[in-house]
Amino acid sequence: ASGTTNVALISTGVLAGVYLLYAIGWLIGGLRLQGRAMYLVTDVMYQGSLWLAALAPVVWFGTVLFTTRHSSAWVRYVWLAAGVVLLVPWPFIMIGAVGL
Repeated sequence: ASGTTNVALISTGVLAGVYLLYAIGWLIGGLRLQGRAMYLVTDVMYQGSLWLAALAPVVWFGTVLFTTRHSSAWVRYVWLAAGVVLLVPWPFIMIGAVGL
């Protein structure tokens, strides 16, 4: 994009990396919880919700970039920061990559 500063490009790249790590965290955390959640929902329902949770950070990032392309930079970064707070991969944080 013309007129985009180096700081804005680097900030967007760092946030893109955070969102990618969030997607991986949701996937790993969800796979770790799969054995424990099978008594609550069927396998098909769990797999569907697992993939939706893993894709949510990617969809949020893409949607924010698409919808704020004509807005001020601060609007874009407020929405990206809100996504960083809202989409924390709690299963990965609570159980971790190793599991219990």
